[in-house]
Amino acid sequence: MKMKKKWLVVAMATVMTVGQLLPTFVEAAKAPLEANENVVETTKQEAKTTAIPEFPQKATTFDELARESRTSYTIQSIDNAAVAYNSANKKFEHKLSGRVSNAGFFNLQPRTSTYSFNATYYFSNGAAPITVSLNKGALHAPEEVIVTGTEIFLAMTYFDNPASYAVATLDINGKRVSEKTAVFNTPTNVTPTITSDNQTVTVGDTFDPMKNVSATDFDGKPLTVRVKSSNVNTSQVGTYSVVYETTGKIQTVTKTITVTVVAPENRIIALDTFMLNESTAITGTYAGNISQVSLSVNGVEGFKQSVSNGNIQLTAVNTIKSKDDTVVVNAYDILGNLVDSKPLTVNEREQTGAITQLDNYMVKQDRYVTGRYSGDVALISLTINGVEQTRVSVTNGTINYYVWGLISNVSDTVVVNAYDKNGQILDRKSPVLTTYESVGSITKLDNFSVGADRYVTGNYAGDVARIGLEVNGTELGRIGVTGGAFQYYTPTAISSLGDTVWVNAYDSNNKLLDRKQVTLVDSARITKIDNYVVGADSRVNGTYTGDITHVRLEVNGILQARIPVVDGAFSYWARELITAPTDKVNVIAYDKTGVTVDTKPVTIAASTGSLTSNVFTLGDSRVTGTYTGSISRINIEVNGLTGGSIPVDGSGNFSYWIGNLGVASTSDVIYVIGTDIFGKEVLRQKVTINQGEAGTVSVNNFVLGSASVVSGTYSGDVTHIRLEVNGELQGRIPVSGGIISYWARDLITATTDNVRIIAYNGAGGIVAEETVTVVPR
Repeated sequence: MKMKKKWLVVAMATVMTVGQLLPTFVEAAKAPLEANENVVETTKQEAKTTAIPEFPQKATTFDELARESRTSYTIQSIDNAAVAYNSANKKFEHKLSGRVSNAGFFNLQPRTSTYSFNATYYFSNGAAPITVSLNKGALHAPEEVIVTGTEIFLAMTYFDNPASYAVATLDINGKRVSEKTAVFNTPTNVTPTITSDNQTVTVGDTFDPMKNVSATDFDGKPLTVRVKSSNVNTSQVGTYSVVYETTGKIQTVTKTITVTVVAPENRIIALDTFMLNESTAITGTYAGNISQVSLSVNGVEGFKQSVSNGNIQLTAVNTIKSKDDTVVVNAYDILGNLVDSKPLTVNEREQTGAITQLDNYMVKQDRYVTGRYSGDVALISLTINGVEQTRVSVTNGTINYYVWGLISNVSDTVVVNAYDKNGQILDRKSPVLTTYESVGSITKLDNFSVGADRYVTGNYAGDVARIGLEVNGTELGRIGVTGGAFQYYTPTAISSLGDTVWVNAYDSNNKLLDRKQVTLVDSARITKIDNYVVGADSRVNGTYTGDITHVRLEVNGILQARIPVVDGAFSYWARELITAPTDKVNVIAYDKTGVTVDTKPVTIAASTGSLTSNVFTLGDSRVTGTYTGSISRINIEVNGLTGGSIPVDGSGNFSYWIGNLGVASTSDVIYVIGTDIFGKEVLRQKVTINQGEAGTVSVNNFVLGSASVVSGTYSGDVTHIRLEVNGELQGRIPVSGGIISYWARDLITATTDNVRIIAYNGAGGIVAEETVTVVPR
């Protein structure tokens, strides 16, 4: 059997750590490989590995091989040493290919022994070499024929980083026979990529050289891009360049783009996104001589609105209804020509919402499922036992869904559904269903007046729905009640104070919640009315018994207002109602139902009383005395003229100041008048006036030009003096101690003046007069 044998040996060197070493892949290639310009031959001493063991130039493993052939087996050439990045496994792929040859061939005679060919890679990381043996000890039968010729070899392996060189060695049965060193080419597929496009901008626009610019390395990792150079001038029309640069793991690259600056044109530059149900205006910018803009929605154009300063502000309230509407903004020049149209992006905020609270629902008790929601919830429905009920609108965050008669058992499955305005479900939650234990009580029972009342009345609280009346052990019947109060009609069932009467309170299911006994009282009546004195009394007073709640007066056939009464007594204001002893007055009493239970007359009496006055002495300032009876005010009449009335204080004494009424003589006439509460005169009493003590005066001559005062003395009941000069009265002055001194220097100016001094008592009466003699100095 004959066959061609391939010997394959490769060693690689790279800057790697031992932990980064990956398994190698060795594969024989059939086709010749192109030579690589980076391949160089070196001696063992030039290889960048550890020392390679010495080995003779020919194989001598077997004596037979040595005797039959002295042929030298060598690595003829390394044709290719290439590095490329493999994006599939994110590694650097290293390929090394070459040829192994010999000068002749030999035949091995049949032998029982075997021999082997070894292939070894040497990888250098700058320190100790690492050896990996492939096919070591692979046995070949002695009868195989080794064919002379050239054999092609190919080695391929992967590293995290590219290797710089490789050493290929050929061993035969463990003996080194040949080696070659190859320098790897610069790796391929390792160029970074800068992504940027040529741009066109308008004069005056802002140019951002880094906008939409990015870079990635050969392995897909992002890189930082730098502007290496730029000559862009956005204020002048022209063509400019921007050079970008980035440095990757292996290489640094640049890229140049062209920036064209053009003159402005009449155009809409940009329109801001319109948010449905949130935005109220369309905003954006324009360039050129645009005068007006308009809005077209689904092909229908609205009115035009003026714009200025490059800004678009277009009112759009209630015009855009859906994010699916086709919306276009049209721009017009000053002549009304359409110069540009631009579509408007309409978005709608994602609707979100939640049911935040569901109150427990009491089966057969509550009429509504209630709770709270938040967010964009617009509709609420209930699904009961798999059947969805009507959706209803909700506002203000409150859920209030009417379900009376729909939920009948706590075992029902109830779900509250929350929808947005478009009918999209936002949330679902189930309320807790509970049963209700009714509670209630009778809070008040009014006394029942036997023979007068027709209703048993009272109040209740809680779940009371029916009231039953039980008389002497027999319940008469049950009536429905609402509003917290009840009245049970029973005109004849309760006939005696000895009856036993109970009120029973039931819920809507006739469950007894409470019962209380009714207090029976004698029939209501007025027991007493005090006599009423016209002009003296103000109120009609009296007492009553039984279930009387209100009374009123009837005066001369006219019914007056009702007033409430308590505690068995009443007091009705009547001063303005009863004005004469001849008035006909009744007190009418009513029970709580408004039924008249009693009527009694009021005895009316005329005003009575007495009035006395004390002796009045001229000079006194008050008239005093006593009174009794219906007199409520005192007045004074002097010489037919009256002063104002004053109220009495109830003590039986009065004191009336008359200092301003001018009582100066015993010939004056004074009356004391007593009036009742209406101002009607009850009694009149004449007051006795006493002269009191007389007075005298004595004056000195007045020396004109020397004296300043008129001087003298007085005695008796003198309290004031005054001068009279030539018939003209001067002012009064008080005196005391019996001395007269009246300033007169400016009053008496001639010896011919007629001067008198006049003396007055405390009442203002004249008690003495004296002429003053005026003499020269």
